[in-house]
Amino acid sequence: MKKRNLPIGVQNFATIRQKDYYYVDKTHLIGKLIEKGEFYFLSRPRRFGKSLLVSTIKHLFQGYQSLFQGLDIYDKWDWTQKHPVVRLSFDGGELTTPAEIEKHAFAQLLWIKEEHELNLPKELPYNAAVRLDYIIKLLHKKHKKSVVVLIDEYDRSVLNMLTEPKLAEANKKYLRGLYGVIKGCDEYIGFTLITGISMFSKMNLFSAINNLLDISLDPQYASICGYTERDLTTVFAPETKNFDLSEIRNWYDGYNWGNVDGNQIYNPHSVLHLFHFKSFENWWFQGCIPQHVYELMKQNKIRPAPLSGRWIESHKISSFEVEDINIETLLFQSGYLTIKQVKRVHDQTMYQLDYPNFEVRKYLIAGLFKYLGGNVGVNTVSLAQEMTACLVNHDFKRFKTHLHAMLASAPHPWYRKAQLYEYEAWYVSVIYWGFLALGITVGVEVLSSLGQCDLVVRHQDQLFIMEFKATTSKDHNKVAEEAMAQIKDRGYADQHKAHGNQGHLMALVFSKEKRNIAKVLVKKAW
Repeated sequence: MKKRNLPIGVQNFATIRQKDYYYVDKTHLIGKLIEKGEFYFLSRPRRFGKSLLVSTIKHLFQGYQSLFQGLDIYDKWDWTQKHPVVRLSFDGGELTTPAEIEKHAFAQLLWIKEEHELNLPKELPYNAAVRLDYIIKLLHKKHKKSVVVLIDEYDRSVLNMLTEPKLAEANKKYLRGLYGVIKGCDEYIGFTLITGISMFSKMNLFSAINNLLDISLDPQYASICGYTERDLTTVFAPETKNFDLSEIRNWYDGYNWGNVDGNQIYNPHSVLHLFHFKSFENWWFQGCIPQHVYELMKQNKIRPAPLSGRWIESHKISSFEVEDINIETLLFQSGYLTIKQVKRVHDQTMYQLDYPNFEVRKYLIAGLFKYLGGNVGVNTVSLAQEMTACLVNHDFKRFKTHLHAMLASAPHPWYRKAQLYEYEAWYVSVIYWGFLALGITVGVEVLSSLGQCDLVVRHQDQLFIMEFKATTSKDHNKVAEEAMAQIKDRGYADQHKAHGNQGHLMALVFSKEKRNIAKVLVKKAW
């Protein structure tokens, strides 16, 4: 198989097919969509190929037969049937107000009008919804074919304004009116696909379009965007031969949208950049810093540690309300968490969420530190490496020194009004992240029969059972002894004895006044 061009940033299907770019054939799934229904919605994170999917469908319905030669759908499609397509994308511009959205939509509709030489009534108002309605009907009348409606990044103007709820709500209200046209024109429409990041069902943006089928968590369409491992070993075989596949998997694989059968999805943006630059980096985050996510985590005092491994009800994972944002839902739909397990509890489906891969695990929290004003950033990883070496070598004095350096650089999101337990929780989160970024096995808030241990670190056949205490007391030795007594009395170490040749109990005391580590007390458990 020969090497081809890497389609980095290329979202146009025709360009990919005409200029010898790699292309992962999704037409078997597109054909299934078209065969089974007419009105669809798909949620995927940014930079996962939604725009390319929309472009592929557009060219298919417009009958560009030569572009599909060699693809699965080529000999299954009736190329004599061509359909007019209305495609609207809200991926460009700031789009922070209804007026800006209106202007953006109006410009695209004007282009469609001129492309098809449509004669709109001169008295039509400057209103995108009215014009969309007219254009759909006139296209149907002129071409004597059902119209295809494709809307890409439908929710960007809402997501970008989440930290400004009034503007987000105003944008949502405007878009509801625009998208409502689709329902009113359903007799003229043969196929609709709407893509975005947030799931529409609870967002009320599509309250008037009650016939949309959400395929976001449908296992049969899990790979309609992104790459599978089979894609990497076949389509991209000339590229992957230069890498250790297990390392690519660790960095960029791990996404699940209902496909918890081992066939996980790779981040296509990161994989393509890896092949081009021959370097494992945080390609997905560069130029795509989730400022609104960080700000909401700060406002809601969300710690990164408990986000990993939490179970969430199915209705919450696909719900989204500007007025009451669930941070796990936002992180999942944005691609920073993914589904790891699914289970049925009574009459409720539950999803377990976790970081999808090393790239997200490492850089989401490093970015959060930077956003909050600290300078620890990715240095958290190097400090954690030093701390890990100290633990393995039982050099707990130097461990405290490195921990002090890490916490001195890390910003504190609770500031002056924090309660003691909030300080303690933040320290747990910082240390948890440092170890997790190295791929070390870490358990946070680990339950036992008599209580809950703050942190359990397992590395090189050794275990470290840690209890954290934030205090205003100046008698740090006394607080440390009390924490150690708690570890022993509640049997935090008992359930872990079979998992390591050596075990240590660690009481870590933090001074609220100094906002840093004050005492580390260590005793050997076994």
